[in-house]
Amino acid sequence: MSSSDEDAYHAEQYRQCIYKPVAIVILNKDNADGLRKTLESLTKQSCPVCECYDIYIFDGGSIDDSKKIAEDFAKKINCIRFIEQKIKGGTGPARIEAVKLLREKNYKIIIWGDSENVYDKDYIKNIIRRYCHEREKISRDKYIIISGRSIVKIDSIWSRIFFWYHIYHQIFPRGVGDRHAPGNNKAVETDIYKLFIYPPCIRSEDFIFSYFIYKNFREKIVYLHEKESIVLVSMPQTFKEIIRWQRSRVRGVVECSRIIGLKIPPDFIYWLSFLIYNVLMISLYILTLNIIPIIFYLTTVVLTSIFLYLRSLGNIERSSVFTGFLGYIGLVLHSIFTTYYVLKYIKSK
Repeated sequence: MSSSDEDAYHAEQYRQCIYKPVAIVILNKDNADGLRKTLESLTKQSCPVCECYDIYIFDGGSIDDSKKIAEDFAKKINCIRFIEQKIKGGTGPARIEAVKLLREKNYKIIIWGDSENVYDKDYIKNIIRRYCHEREKISRDKYIIISGRSIVKIDSIWSRIFFWYHIYHQIFPRGVGDRHAPGNNKAVETDIYKLFIYPPCIRSEDFIFSYFIYKNFREKIVYLHEKESIVLVSMPQTFKEIIRWQRSRVRGVVECSRIIGLKIPPDFIYWLSFLIYNVLMISLYILTLNIIPIIFYLTTVVLTSIFLYLRSLGNIERSSVFTGFLGYIGLVLHSIFTTYYVLKYIKSK
């Protein structure tokens, strides 16, 4: 086969692969303005909408203008579907409903998204290109999950404090990125849902999904990261929104953990240990006035802050020398919220 023939062959293979049925699912509730920005970015992709992929919006019962905005886009682009969840109760039921519908319609790939996302124009193209390239090399009895590169939008101080939450798979490519992809930024082969489907809980169903399939089917899953598929993601902007997010997140992970037979969430011990360490070091200094504990603790804070700052570069909208320290504060707050709400929801059931 000549070089030109080989190029033509690979081009044809790519063409056949890229036109496999692909759907991007946008989860939404009462976020009309965010949904509009999401759809604007998705309808301007370099890989043409309706040719490369269809758009499905699963709505959890919005009372704002979300439906009208979706319908306005759908009038111009006929592969946009707005679907009101039949079963309310959070993102778990939404994902279950989406998987059932899209498998019935023979979609081969689902790209999971969110109405908080704004997509780079090459996001879809690069995700699908990476899939096509890797699918040729990976055994057919393995399932592919591809995460894109999340960049955290800086909307408020809370975006800096919790920036690491959305980019955990990028901060720790080994240990996290090789066993989990964020639920608002990943492409999944639909056949993977023959193994396990999302638990029907209010939030955190994707975290438990990743935990379960890695624990039980790790030899069947291949996690990949496509850094050229860029998506701008957002965090809650006020303390009230942070409380609401943390409460529903932990409630969801407690519910999901019970469904798969766990008494406590799989990450609870890690966050509890981190909280105990912080409290213990500060308490030792206050009670004994011994300088050694506080020096040891400050060393931990400084080193962790430097690490977080370095990892934030290129992964958040605007990084600064204070980013790492604010991120450390976020870790402490996250451990407090996790511990408090886990104990509360375990006790209440």
